[in-house]
Amino acid sequence: MEELFKNDIKHLEELSENDILKNCLTMINLSRPVSYGIGTTLSNIIDKVISNGQADFMGRDVTDDEIREVCFSLHPNKAPGLDGFNAHFFNITWDIVGEDVISVVQEFFMSGLLLKELNATILALVPKVPNPSKMKDFRPISCCNTLYKIIAKIIANRIKPCLPNIISPSQSAFVAGRCIGDNILLVQELMRNYHKDASCPREAFAKGIPCPPYLFVIAMEVLSKILVKRIEDSPSFKFHWRCDKIKLSHLCFADDLIMLCHGSLSSARVVKAALDEFSLLSGLHANHAKSNIFTSGVSHTINQQLINHFGYTHYIGNGSSTSLWFGNWHPDGPLLSKWSPRVVYDLGLPIHATVSSIVHGDSWSWPAAMSIDLFEIRSRMPSYNPNSNVNDRACWLPSSNGTYSTSS
Repeated sequence: MEELFKNDIKHLEELSENDILKNCLTMINLSRPVSYGIGTTLSNIIDKVISNGQADFMGRDVTDDEIREVCFSLHPNKAPGLDGFNAHFFNITWDIVGEDVISVVQEFFMSGLLLKELNATILALVPKVPNPSKMKDFRPISCCNTLYKIIAKIIANRIKPCLPNIISPSQSAFVAGRCIGDNILLVQELMRNYHKDASCPREAFAKGIPCPPYLFVIAMEVLSKILVKRIEDSPSFKFHWRCDKIKLSHLCFADDLIMLCHGSLSSARVVKAALDEFSLLSGLHANHAKSNIFTSGVSHTINQQLINHFGYTHYIGNGSSTSLWFGNWHPDGPLLSKWSPRVVYDLGLPIHATVSSIVHGDSWSWPAAMSIDLFEIRSRMPSYNPNSNVNDRACWLPSSNGTYSTSS
């Protein structure tokens, strides 16, 4: 065990600070938001706002008793921040430090300013696998100072009672009076039999978007309104066949989002446009490592078009489930999007051929043909070799700046 620990430490020491920072920012997956000038204003989208009474409740003065109550409600042994003092220290020494704590917290709510030393956070990397070897094998955990936690919980306690009045029913987590299990059961019913062939095309997108709980709920409400507005303005959009009567297009639970629509490219374009608009507004992007696309009852051609449209590429295993000509598996993209149909004739493989036609064991095997186009295709093949023992899988391609987004 000691030797394993030393190896892990040695590996981390070999990583430069820039490598660690780059990987952490990739996991957080944020970009700078831009001004909202996409043809719609927030006032036209948001139809629910808090009442004057709720605004007064949220903006009332922070009392001494409120600060003390929040401090004593914190878990006493949670990991401390940079100052090293956990909530237990403040609880047992309240008679000594209580007045100072109250003064600091009230000063923040009056001025809106916080010392950078109090706002500093330890970013701890917790291994997700037994033998971590890459930065993605670690989960970043923020260890905040106790005073920061007190301020954050006071704000959270004031937001919490107002959420049920402004958050749509599509969100069931972190909202008082709602049960997260309701949406989980509903999704299970909607996704039932997706593994079977079906006559009715349907499609679902599972997205993972990182954000603290209450901020996530509020941010997802904006995405919800953007999506609803896009659907209302798009006559080509069709709902998932099980959601048509209730006009259900998405569900949120915990920090995950599932978007549902008819299995057609026109409907998928509306969903992607809403995600792009939300990303442009907020700077938030879907987490590529936690995002999936599910289809059922659609043709192989449509399935390939949907995968390509959302910026996915196929990572080839045995090649049996990826179209040779229309699949997004080649570094240059779908072959027929770059080369003319003449290349199909030159290669001698049918238009419905899969990549398995050029896979032999664990290597690429092209039929002999005299063609400049084919020479270019073969000279720019994927850098990895296929694997006949595993199935193909879809991966999300990064955009030109190295981040993963819905507009990749």
